[in-house]
Amino acid sequence: MRLFNSIKYLLIRFTLARGGSVVIIFALLLPFMLAILALYFDSMQLIGRKARLADAINEGIITIANRGETNEDKNKALLTIYLEGYLPQAKEFKNVSVKTYTSSNGCMTYDGQATASVATIVPSGALASFDDVEDVSYKSDACRKKAKLINGDYVFVTDMSASMRGKKLKRLKEILKELVNEGSKTPNTRFAIVPYGNGVPTKLAGKNERGGELYGCSVVFVPKSKYQINYQYWSLVKANNYSKLEKNAHFADRYRYYYYKHYVSPSLNKNDLEDTRESYCYTNKNKANYASGNYEYSCLSDKYGNDNAQTPLAMIFDGITAYQNLTNKTINPLFKNELKTAYEVRRLAAKGRYRNIANDSTIDYQATINRLFIPEGESNHAVVTFPMAWTSTASYYRPFRKMCRMIKGKRKTFANAKIHTHLIELSSNLNAMEPDDPIDDDDEDIDDEEIDQDEKDEDKQDDEDMGGIEDSDIDDLSAGGLTESMSGFMRAVPVITKGKSENKAIILISDGGDNSNIKMRDVFMDKYQICDKVKDPNSYKLYSPNTKKVNIYFIMLASKGAHKKHVKRWAECTGQNNIFYSPNIEDLKDILFNIMTDNEQEVIEFN
Repeated sequence: MRLFNSIKYLLIRFTLARGGSVVIIFALLLPFMLAILALYFDSMQLIGRKARLADAINEGIITIANRGETNEDKNKALLTIYLEGYLPQAKEFKNVSVKTYTSSNGCMTYDGQATASVATIVPSGALASFDDVEDVSYKSDACRKKAKLINGDYVFVTDMSASMRGKKLKRLKEILKELVNEGSKTPNTRFAIVPYGNGVPTKLAGKNERGGELYGCSVVFVPKSKYQINYQYWSLVKANNYSKLEKNAHFADRYRYYYYKHYVSPSLNKNDLEDTRESYCYTNKNKANYASGNYEYSCLSDKYGNDNAQTPLAMIFDGITAYQNLTNKTINPLFKNELKTAYEVRRLAAKGRYRNIANDSTIDYQATINRLFIPEGESNHAVVTFPMAWTSTASYYRPFRKMCRMIKGKRKTFANAKIHTHLIELSSNLNAMEPDDPIDDDDEDIDDEEIDQDEKDEDKQDDEDMGGIEDSDIDDLSAGGLTESMSGFMRAVPVITKGKSENKAIILISDGGDNSNIKMRDVFMDKYQICDKVKDPNSYKLYSPNTKKVNIYFIMLASKGAHKKHVKRWAECTGQNNIFYSPNIEDLKDILFNIMTDNEQEVIEFN
């Protein structure tokens, strides 16, 4: 505008000059000259703006292709950042989009476009020129040619401790699904997921008393002869250490009754405790008599021999009571013979340095190594799986309460209990997979009022604990408890032993150091060379004879240098070249793709 006024001023002065012999001709040509000049300035500016727009889109598309992101909204947001950075003077951006598609040659193409509205120099109406605001558009695409995926059996051993909650966990699951969807296109390639903490959660066959799913916990563990007890039974029966056997039996029945009162009963349609007692419990004649071993009620999941339990574990559930015969109160031989050892196991599993039934005190190291490569389902395998009640983590219901804390059941969800976090066996389709407190043994003084308060406190804590669970369209994972990497690693071995591929890989992912069973980890690594055995193809010759190569990888979801001792231990296991740091969860995707692909570089180029 200032330029226009200056020219206008000079024109007036020139036309008023006495000696202007060409004034009339110049006056006639001047508007045309000014229009040409205005068109020149605006054209040059628009060309420059379009060049900047092209730079923004090209740079943005290259970045998006390099990230490998396929979410359209995320890609659009990233491209907009580039547009605003390159063209801050633009009035607005329109028609911003990033489309992705796979071409016939396997190239992932990212097609980006945008329109920028920019102001012109000479305003419209002053001269024959552009409008006040003009649009410039540009379109570009880039191709990401992926490296070839190596066919094989891949087991992702994923840390499910409490620190993994929130967006980190949600993104991890999305990344795993992307990997599996991509990998499923490669023949003879299968994937498994082993979510670990202190033990690995599993989904059991059958239903609980009200039709919800059954939750289990598993470890690879051959106990010393002293500790060879029925872990399925004692995972639901709290073993105490009173001097009188009858008193122990009294409390075993008492705790089982609490389970039906506080969890099964609220899930009934009528929410009637009397209905629960009628369906699941016997009323004893002698009430709360320590000497005789009686409690007021003895409860079984399948009281009348019908299908209340609907589970292969029915015999275990039916044996929960401490009595073999409820009429004459004959003590169950299992309860009598294993009580003392079961109490010791429970106490050891509650200790801060263990938090697991498999620990340095209970495990037979050599026997466990000998049976490590036998798949679950084959005779003499080393996997111990036991049921865990869909309850809080109170020891009344979960004697091994420190284990598999990723899921805590709640009364309001009992009837439709659904296990989100569980071991997923090898499959080519993921959709087919699917604060430490001291133990309290002062049980003699517990009454119903106290356990009611305990339940309220546990529910309050559960509400706080479960807050990090992310609901999404993908399969949910939940996190909780502490980190015990060796527990997850060992549980992965019988899983990958089922694989038939020549190439195998166990990929251990963690966001922190171990909190428990560190001594057991070190003994397995140092004395029994467990990592060398896992990497040796000869270890698989019985059940997976095609195996030619086995790799172990460790990925720390933290900045380089974090958790040095923990990473160093696993580097001794995997080899330094198989150790990775991923401070940003987004980096994990590239790391995993690099592990699973050949040495060819990925190529990103403009089409």
